[in-house]
Amino acid sequence: MFYLLMAALLIGVIASLKLRGTSHSTETVGCYKIMSFKDGKTIFESCSKSKKGKVFIPSKITTIGFGAFSGCNMIEEVELNIECEVIGRNAFEHCVSLKSVIGKSSLEAIRETAFKGCKMLEKIYLGEKIKTIEAYAFLDCNNLKEIHLRTTFVPEVYESSFSDVDKKQCVLYVMPGTKEMFEKSPIWGLSLIHISEPTRRSYI
Repeated sequence: MFYLLMAALLIGVIASLKLRGTSHSTETVGCYKIMSFKDGKTIFESCSKSKKGKVFIPSKITTIGFGAFSGCNMIEEVELNIECEVIGRNAFEHCVSLKSVIGKSSLEAIRETAFKGCKMLEKIYLGEKIKTIEAYAFLDCNNLKEIHLRTTFVPEVYESSFSDVDKKQCVLYVMPGTKEMFEKSPIWGLSLIHISEPTRRSYI
């Protein structure tokens, strides 16, 4: 019974960051520490309570799992590595100081409620492979102002993906030649009022 209880507690704190290869070390990621193990999983170990800052997700991590950084209120910016493919459910839920998210070209999916309650989030940068943004992914992100997409296709999105986002202030920036596709999309066209196709494009 004791071992079952210990196993349950361990599962509760595993951040489920999936790695390519094996590792069993502790590394600092911005103001956060991540402890890695041989089985390819990591535990979010600790965070600074006095220093806000940027978190760069290290190389080899392909998935940010369920609740990995949920409630970490010192994160101001998240930048993914080139190998990260999935942001899992509740991964950054209630990171109330988070202002920007930079996703690289390999990112394919943002799961349900991944950024729920990130009330300071202003900018999202997503690469050319993003395929789906699940339901309530950005629920209560009512300060969101810019969404930058580099896809040449229309990613799957749900009516609730951007629930409570202020659609009067939020602008979707898309690649040249794709604006009409997004405007005709039954979800994108209705979810976001402002869709822009700038002639010159900047991308972090």
